[in-house]
Amino acid sequence: MTSYPLRSLAIHLALFFLVCAAAGTHSYAQTTPDLSSCKALSDPKAYESEKISEGYIYIVPGKDGWLFRTKQDFTPDFSISPKVKSRFKDIQDTLAKKGTDIIFVTIPTRGIVASDYVVPGNPLAEGFDPKQAKASYAAMIADAQASGLNFVGITDYKGGEDFFFKSDHHWSSGGARQMAAKVAAFAKTLPSYERLPRIPFATTSKGTEDLDTTFESPVEKLCGVKLPKAVNPFFETAPIQTQNESALFGDQPTPEVVLVGTSNSKSGEFHPNFDGFLKEYLQADLINEAITGGGLDDSILNYLTSDAYIKSPPKLIIWEIPGYYNFREKNSQSSLFNKAIPAAAGDCGNSALVSSGSISLDAPEIPLFKGLKKKALAHQNAYFALDFSESVKKPNFALSLKDSAGRQVYKIKLKRSSRFTPNGRFFYAFLESKIAYTDSITLEIPKDMQKGTVQARICARK
Repeated sequence: MTSYPLRSLAIHLALFFLVCAAAGTHSYAQTTPDLSSCKALSDPKAYESEKISEGYIYIVPGKDGWLFRTKQDFTPDFSISPKVKSRFKDIQDTLAKKGTDIIFVTIPTRGIVASDYVVPGNPLAEGFDPKQAKASYAAMIADAQASGLNFVGITDYKGGEDFFFKSDHHWSSGGARQMAAKVAAFAKTLPSYERLPRIPFATTSKGTEDLDTTFESPVEKLCGVKLPKAVNPFFETAPIQTQNESALFGDQPTPEVVLVGTSNSKSGEFHPNFDGFLKEYLQADLINEAITGGGLDDSILNYLTSDAYIKSPPKLIIWEIPGYYNFREKNSQSSLFNKAIPAAAGDCGNSALVSSGSISLDAPEIPLFKGLKKKALAHQNAYFALDFSESVKKPNFALSLKDSAGRQVYKIKLKRSSRFTPNGRFFYAFLESKIAYTDSITLEIPKDMQKGTVQARICARK
């Protein structure tokens, strides 16, 4: 017969271990509350009154606490138009001339990877067929690769929480790791890989971390419900210590791999460790130039206009692209390609078709070129390169193209988001313009840009 003191001790020990277990796993025990009865989630007026203006239209409750976005997560068609494929090929080929390979990393959407958690028959998910979407995504990757594009996707993923968070649009470290393995395998088939300096890296687990989710604030505003934090396995990647420590920790060459992309690739705010997994699987160091909140274009354009790229192009660029961006129409993302293709080519310098020389920026309208009609420049085969003597922090200016009578025939507005590292380099190519030629070009600048000088060149696309 067990004595009372021993029985009491056993009870206290049992309670102690239960408390310890709960403390160690409290994050996993938390579940997202059922939001199926929150009518505000499907009320457009509620989004307006709460001043919620994200890229999605509605937040859609799914099974087991999953939340989706009507626009991005339920993308049904991932096809790329022939014209857009040719634009990606332009970037790839232009970089190849500089000795740089590029890989376009296309992330599947949450609606594909977590399709088991989409509620069938939900009016907000109307028209979304997970099987069709998965097939379209796989076909897009296969078609792009068959067209000679270095596109990488993933169709044999571990889905659900092994790839994405339930209530956040970012991938988890699990998704980042799966994709990094695919990218590295593809990179090893490219000519640039054999020229990369090899450095052994290893990844170690550092436990888990609790993260605020991107849907937390809008759900609390709309439904008055506080979402639990996401739990993410936390990893760190570092060089492997070798016997030759002086070689490992001494002067190392500049990394020859550059990662550009969105917050899925950025380290700091949350830790998917995509860059770390890439280092491990590539066995090569890299520079992370991803930009949080930069969308499709900010990161790649920011890097291609940087001193680092201009002075020393890398051997490999890895461009992470969320799969929900539209490349289906002929002119999809034309603003990106108009800037990225000439930026990849760079300033043509002394080989310019026409050069303005150095011009003082002392007025709101600066004549750059005159008498171009005689040269009959074909816009489709030319691009502008502008080099301001001073960095432009908040660029918002325009190029006005005029005919021989002084009438404006085309206007190019050039802006950049605040996420750019300020510099004075701008590029623009005529990819879709039907203008046969231009007689004169004027630079229109705001007052805060009326200082220093500018050099403008018209370069030939090769």
